[in-house]
Amino acid sequence: MSLWPTRMNRHRLFWLVVSFGLLMATEAGLQKVFSLLVGYDFEKHPLGVVYTQFVRVVNVAFVALVVFAVFRKLRRFLPKLYVLMAGLLLATVWTGVLLEVLPRSSLWSFRASMWHMAAGQLATPILCAYVFHHVLVYFRGATVGERRGGFRLAAFTVIVLLIGAFFSVVGGPELLPFLRVHGVGAWLVPPLVAWHIHSRRARKRTDPEALASTATVLGNRGIRVALVISVVAPAVFLGISENWIPQPVPRFSRFFEPLPKDHLRPVPLPEGYEAIAPGAGPFAPSRMTTASGLSVPVRFLATANGCSFEGCHTDIGKHWAVSAHRHSRNPFVDKVMGELEREQGVAATRFCAGCHDPVSLLSGEIRAGGAPVLGPANEGVTCLMCHAVPNMAEHPSNGSLVLAETRGFFDRALERNKYLMTVLFLGEHQRELYHPATLRAPELCAGCHVQEVVHDGGAAPLVIGDKLGDWRASIHSRPDGPQGVRLCVDCHMPPVMESYQGRSVRSHRFLSSNTALPALYADDERYESYSKRYLAAVQQAAFTHRENLDLTRQHLEQAVTLAVRVTEVSQGGEGGAGVRVGLVTTVTNDRVGHKFPAGASDLIDAWLELEARDAAGRVLWTQGAPAPDGRLPAGAIRFGSEWYDAAGERLVHHELWKLAEIRNDRRIASGTTDERAVSFAVPGDVAWPLTVRVRLRHRRFNPDFARWVLGDEDAARLPITDVQDRSVTVNPPRTEGGA
Repeated sequence: MSLWPTRMNRHRLFWLVVSFGLLMATEAGLQKVFSLLVGYDFEKHPLGVVYTQFVRVVNVAFVALVVFAVFRKLRRFLPKLYVLMAGLLLATVWTGVLLEVLPRSSLWSFRASMWHMAAGQLATPILCAYVFHHVLVYFRGATVGERRGGFRLAAFTVIVLLIGAFFSVVGGPELLPFLRVHGVGAWLVPPLVAWHIHSRRARKRTDPEALASTATVLGNRGIRVALVISVVAPAVFLGISENWIPQPVPRFSRFFEPLPKDHLRPVPLPEGYEAIAPGAGPFAPSRMTTASGLSVPVRFLATANGCSFEGCHTDIGKHWAVSAHRHSRNPFVDKVMGELEREQGVAATRFCAGCHDPVSLLSGEIRAGGAPVLGPANEGVTCLMCHAVPNMAEHPSNGSLVLAETRGFFDRALERNKYLMTVLFLGEHQRELYHPATLRAPELCAGCHVQEVVHDGGAAPLVIGDKLGDWRASIHSRPDGPQGVRLCVDCHMPPVMESYQGRSVRSHRFLSSNTALPALYADDERYESYSKRYLAAVQQAAFTHRENLDLTRQHLEQAVTLAVRVTEVSQGGEGGAGVRVGLVTTVTNDRVGHKFPAGASDLIDAWLELEARDAAGRVLWTQGAPAPDGRLPAGAIRFGSEWYDAAGERLVHHELWKLAEIRNDRRIASGTTDERAVSFAVPGDVAWPLTVRVRLRHRRFNPDFARWVLGDEDAARLPITDVQDRSVTVNPPRTEGGA
């Protein structure tokens, strides 16, 4: 028998191809409409995933129908395909019953959910093909009532399936009524199918020419086989899932992914891993570690994509994507760590990695021959580095955080869908990863924001930064402060309205004074792509590095208060014929709970730039103006510190392993004022009055360090921020000599 289709099937094929073309045009048109409505590519919208899945299901069904319509011999496989479909649909019924009776947070409930969604995904394309085939075969011989009943049944079934697909991707506790509709609707489908079959059989008794019913197509043997499939398939699925460690399956990992018995498997440190010293912790000299003391694979530590962009915390993920925490391993850190490795070996760089590259550290990759995560793939300080720390060290410093093994999170929710996370395991998820008291405590932040250099010989550690001690000594740690007790999160993580779910969350930008990183990564698509994904047009806040740079500058401008006043205008300038003007500048650290400037004070440039002009606009005097190469003059009023080694040589590349002494520490403690007196001579031929402008200026890295790391061209991109800008008018002295 020829495989070429008969004339009737050629006619069907023609209309199927036409219908398929119209369907694809409609799909593309709907996507364009949706994209216009939201203002960006609809595929990147969370609901776009549901739409794409449904479109693929329908298209696969169309292709299957075309194949069976064209090649006549293949039509004998249709009953077998429908038997498989019936078995999968019955399996969804059994697993649905289990989900109603099992404890919601149990492992078996999780497994039943996985198989329920997997079976539904596999059965739906066959079901769509069956519906199309059923309509083509039975449409002409059916009565009007049978057609209406069949179409209503098909439409009702599709709605139930769509609700299930929708909830499995975007579902949450607030959408539980939809899940209830899905469950109730599923139980209404079998009676409707039975009624449809009964109506056809009733007509068949009076009309022998009528076509066979659905039950006849499947056959009694087919129904028995479907029942066996519905029981055996889930058992095989669960058996495989006991031993398979899965990798994410593109496009389908949200819906089903076999589950291993112990998904989180802390493993011994790799062979050849060198400890820093006998008896030291596995990740020393950093004080960061895991609860078991074992390493954790990278895929369990770098979870930002699963938590945010592919999960629930969309806006939080976009806050974090432009933050200094996300970029904690950056070219500046790489350069310093490279020098440390060259001088003392790779094991010594774990001191830096504890705070700047915890993913590579805790995965055991900071070793000879290791593969630390570098470049855009390095997520820096990820979600778990704060959220998987239930307790804090008594004396936090140098990354003293202990990562707990959150088995519920790793076993059940990592790279899974929102349905599993928010419905089945929301309570467990919150218990393991949300510790309000810990997350609000300054001691958690101090784990990395207190740095000490421990010297050999038992000498006391040299503290190079102690924001926790600064805060405890400030009025912001006391209830009688101007705003009561102000914690780190109150300033650096203020509440913001989340654009996606419409609720208040804490900003995860972690705003600070670091203007270098957002300037460095602005317009770099490798990093901007993280912050532009999903809901880019409807969000209430922007999430790009360039806009984050503007917010960082605004945050920096609110740190301190600058003032200037004239103290003297007297005769006795140049050669005794001019005028001498005396000024006092004050910089008051009245708004933050730690010293200013904060951070790597040996690398930061914070200084006063003064300029005097006469009424004609002529510049009479300047102090603190950078030279053409960016360096500050020797007489500039600077805030910060200088590092020196044991031989008295100044350290200019942040070589903290050589640090022996901190000199010229001019950082301004919280609640204190730095007052400086300056004066300048005015020649006799000036146009009065004079205007003196004083600017408090800040740049994250001094030009020498920036050029050492980036080179001249990229170093020039790092901005200078005018933290405060004040002007004062100077009138001429009285003729009698009064000031």
